[in-house]
Amino acid sequence: MSRPLPQFLPPLLDPEGRQRSRPGPVLAGRSLKPPPLPSLACARSAVTVYGFTRVSCQGRVILTVDICQALGWAPERRLAARLVDGAAVFKCSETGPIVVQRPWRLWLPAAFVRRLGLSAGAGVLLVADPVEAVLTLCPPVVLDKMTSRFAVQKGAGG
Repeated sequence: MSRPLPQFLPPLLDPEGRQRSRPGPVLAGRSLKPPPLPSLACARSAVTVYGFTRVSCQGRVILTVDICQALGWAPERRLAARLVDGAAVFKCSETGPIVVQRPWRLWLPAAFVRRLGLSAGAGVLLVADPVEAVLTLCPPVVLDKMTSRFAVQKGAGG
């Protein structure tokens, strides 16, 4: 014996065959409205390319292929380097002491490695700016300062 199931949703058509409008959800006699959508982050306008690598025990840094391509650097390219706020900034220079080696490696002089506070196995952030043709190597100390500043600005830090 079959019993008719109770109808939980009103029919879409009224008895005369016309489309019936569905009432919106109601809670305690009030109509529910969806919550506002969060605002989307701004679209990225920079062409900066990022990579992450580690420093070898000999002071070598392996560059990622996409960073070298973005900068237009090929092996044997000479670079000048300088320290800016604890990071190393590399730019093309015909008389630069640092050479991009095959396959896309930089050998950092020992004094440079010490001044950056790097040790074997230390991870570094590579930031390539193709517009300026500049590579910035950010050691962990710089990343620590940057991220702690964000935490403080958001009220999460001490």
